[in-house]
Amino acid sequence: MLGFLWRLFKLVPMVALRMFNREKSSTTYSRASEVEAQASEVEDPCNSTRRLTGPGAHIQSTTESAGIGDESSSDVIEVNSRATKIAELSATIDSLRHNIKQESQLRVKAETEVQQLSSKLKTVQTKWKRTASKLDQILSQAQVFNTVTDEELVSMVRQLQYNIRGFAVQYFSEPFPDFGLMPKPNYADYLPERYILYLRRSENCPTIVQSFVWHVLASEVFDQFRWAGCASGNFDALWDHIAHARIRESQATAIATQKLHAWRATTTGLVLDSLNERDTSTNQELKAIIMHEMRMVLSKISKQAYESELDNILDAAINLDKIISSQAAKISWRFLDLQDGEHARKELLSNNIKGLVVVSPTMVKRGKSNGEDFDTESVLLPKVEEFCKKRWD
Repeated sequence: MLGFLWRLFKLVPMVALRMFNREKSSTTYSRASEVEAQASEVEDPCNSTRRLTGPGAHIQSTTESAGIGDESSSDVIEVNSRATKIAELSATIDSLRHNIKQESQLRVKAETEVQQLSSKLKTVQTKWKRTASKLDQILSQAQVFNTVTDEELVSMVRQLQYNIRGFAVQYFSEPFPDFGLMPKPNYADYLPERYILYLRRSENCPTIVQSFVWHVLASEVFDQFRWAGCASGNFDALWDHIAHARIRESQATAIATQKLHAWRATTTGLVLDSLNERDTSTNQELKAIIMHEMRMVLSKISKQAYESELDNILDAAINLDKIISSQAAKISWRFLDLQDGEHARKELLSNNIKGLVVVSPTMVKRGKSNGEDFDTESVLLPKVEEFCKKRWD
């Protein structure tokens, strides 16, 4: 009995060990089957499957599982990187599309504004063309100047010379013994130099008076617009500013002078068309002022009554200036042939020494009455000089 129990006791551990080993083998086989099943689901590069068998199947399958895990991680990283780039590019594309849309809207707006401005420009150009056309019509009408031939101008000036000469001879042929200019009249500067020496001889008096009258007319009547009535002062001031202050004779070109005198002729026509009775009264007042200043000088030479003849001379001179102002030509009056300052003084000194007195000035015309040929200058009438004897000659 004891022997049986002893053998039974020795068999129990062996049975337990075998059962343990069998269970362990079963567990290992089960794990290997699972790994093999997982490995069979992974495709190799050649699209083939491998089954792990044998004792090293577990180790090999574990190693390959680790490699597959690494490759999956790198693929995930690469996919995430590409996804990030795609997201960035997508955002950039969206931004560019937004900018393009805005630029498109601005371009449409700009095109609309350009169309509107083009429409306005066409309207302005149309109005400008109409205005220019009307202005051309007005200018073309205004350019029809009151032309006078040179022969007609010369005839009028010669008649004025004749009237002045007759006036001087008729009323100033005898000397006035108590001649004196104290106080000095305003027009005394229009007398020739050394007039006191010349006036002591009776034959010199008409010459001195003629020279005096012509100097007054050249300075106080011609280019002074005494026929313009109430507009006379403003017209004279504007003309003096333009003709003498801005366009000096030494600097004026032919075109500038032509435009200046064309403007004067046009303005003269407008002023003459607007004259009324008040302007006529103003003209008489202006003439009376000139006559008064002349009489302040002439009364020292003669006590005769000559007002009517002097009034006729002033009327003729004012009318002549009105006719000249209506022309587009330039008429100037020169008492000295040389216009240069130094040579003019020498000429005047030489005349004084010789006793020559300019009775009437040179009449010079530049351009034609219709406004053409301002490059040429011609003498219509030469100056008239007379010799005056001094008291002791």
